[in-house]
Amino acid sequence: KELGAARMRKKAEGVPMDLRSTKHLEEELGKAKESLAEALEDGRRTKKELAEVLEFAKTREAERVEQVRRLAREGADIAKKELEADASNAATRASNRTEASRDL
Repeated sequence: KELGAARMRKKAEGVPMDLRSTKHLEEELGKAKESLAEALEDGRRTKKELAEVLEFAKTREAERVEQVRRLAREGADIAKKELEADASNAATRASNRTEASRDL
C-alpha cells in the first residue's frame, strides 16, 4: 500500500497541482451537466403534463358551462309554459265566475 502511494506521489511530482485536480473537476462538471440535463427534461415533462391537465380542465369547464346554460334554457321554457298554463287557467276561472255572476 505504501509502495503504491509512493509511486503515485512520484508520478504526480512533475505535474502541477492545478492540473492534477483538473480531471476531477472535469468529472464533477460532467456529472453536474448530466444532472442539469435531467432536471431540464423533468421540467419540460412536468410543464407539458400541466399544460395537458389545464387544457382538460378548460374543456371540462366549458362543457359544464354549456350544460348549465342548456339546463337554464330548459328550465326557463318549462317555467314559461307553466306560467302560460296558469294564466290560461286563471283567465278561464275568471271567465267562469263572470258568467256565473251574470247568471245570478
